[in-house]
Amino acid sequence: MNINPIKELAEKVANELGYAVYDIKLSKRKNVSDVIIRIDKNQGYISIDDCSKFSKKMGVLLDKEDIFPFRYNLKIESPGAERELRTLDDFKRFKGEPAKIIFNIPVENRSAIVGKIENCEEDMIRMIEIDTKKALEFRYNNVKKANLKLIL
Repeated sequence: MNINPIKELAEKVANELGYAVYDIKLSKRKNVSDVIIRIDKNQGYISIDDCSKFSKKMGVLLDKEDIFPFRYNLKIESPGAERELRTLDDFKRFKGEPAKIIFNIPVENRSAIVGKIENCEEDMIRMIEIDTKKALEFRYNNVKKANLKLIL
């Protein structure tokens, strides 16, 4: 199934409600499709009420446009507490938060670090390791994978 019509509708709803589309996933089993849309906003976190508002509006549009010739389940979610950090702006946005970073090239003999994002200027990121309290600096282009880390 082509995801573009769903993406266009989701972007329209997100713009109207002040959200952003984080990602969209489709899966199909027998005659039922699952449409999972993760939404985000610039400040703060997505709440259940945010998901509910988006779901109501998106559901009406999907039914009106008749995109699916069969049944579908619409699920609206937040990116989650351990969301992926996909851009340099994500690092800036979540300054002060704990994150896990996996490097392309080891930094001080480490292939990964769990620490708090202390600073992010231009393409340099500075983190304070949770366990050792040691500061590490690295360039954004050395980040292979990054996500927020829930520390209990």
